[in-house]
Amino acid sequence: MNNTISIISLSKLPDYYEEVIRIIEQELAYSADNSYERDFYPLVNSNNWENCFLIFLNQNLIGHIGIREINFTLKDIKLPVLFLGGICIKKEYQGRGLFKLAFTDVLKKFQHQHALHFLWSGHQELYKKFHFYEVGQIFQTGNDNFVNLQSFSHKKLNMLSIDEKEFLLQCYKNSFSQYVKVDRSPQDWENIFQMSSVDVFFQLKDQKKIGYFLINKGQDLQDIIHEIGAIDEFNLSQLIEENEKFKLWLPNPLHHLESSTTLFLGQVRIENFSLLNDWLQKLNIAPLSEQKSLEENTRELFQANNLIFYIPGVDSI
Repeated sequence: MNNTISIISLSKLPDYYEEVIRIIEQELAYSADNSYERDFYPLVNSNNWENCFLIFLNQNLIGHIGIREINFTLKDIKLPVLFLGGICIKKEYQGRGLFKLAFTDVLKKFQHQHALHFLWSGHQELYKKFHFYEVGQIFQTGNDNFVNLQSFSHKKLNMLSIDEKEFLLQCYKNSFSQYVKVDRSPQDWENIFQMSSVDVFFQLKDQKKIGYFLINKGQDLQDIIHEIGAIDEFNLSQLIEENEKFKLWLPNPLHHLESSTTLFLGQVRIENFSLLNDWLQKLNIAPLSEQKSLEENTRELFQANNLIFYIPGVDSI
């Protein structure tokens, strides 16, 4: 059987947009009440169609692999990273080696351009074949179902005023600054502010905003507080303490370790040792050894005590 496939970016075939969204929603078992387009707007919006790769077998669209090129930052030192998401092959075409061909082809398009590749999937054994390893930690502080709090005001993320948007930008900048986190560009923020499936809660003190958190993401991250920030570290600590009984995701167990649930941050592969080691050296962190296996180095990177990675839900794909 001929397994010749072609990979073409959505920017060249924009008329396929609705069809590829249908395929993604079908293969990811999306309910009729939710929308992949709303939940993952930063990935599938038209500004990123160049990085949304359609998979064709002959003339048939059979799948999709999406890319977001981002930077991690720590101490204003940036590291280029590739996020992958919206990955699917229609069920009737699975088990024929087509995914391996498509995934390898897409990764080659970005070869050596980024230090790390990140993806989020439960198919650990599949991606391990491509040298992705499940690493990192997220700590879920509690398990109570979320209830609205009187000290908070509430809006949808896509309904914010200019002042409210600027408040989120400043809080994000001021919070978790000692951790490795996504360096959001102005375009990244504009994409995030289009996410109508995300709820924003503003913490108020004397009618003034002092902090915020993001909860929900359509079908993804329901009832999860997946981003939190405040005007300073003191108010951030108080905001965390006030909400830690809920399903609040944090990059480390700042409070009550014994009650935290530990989750994996994601699946990661090291793509470019030189870029990664240059970044580590600028941070005065010992570089990784290329004499070790990829798996050993990947786990060592995410077990380093002086490197904690923070990837909020609106950034992950």
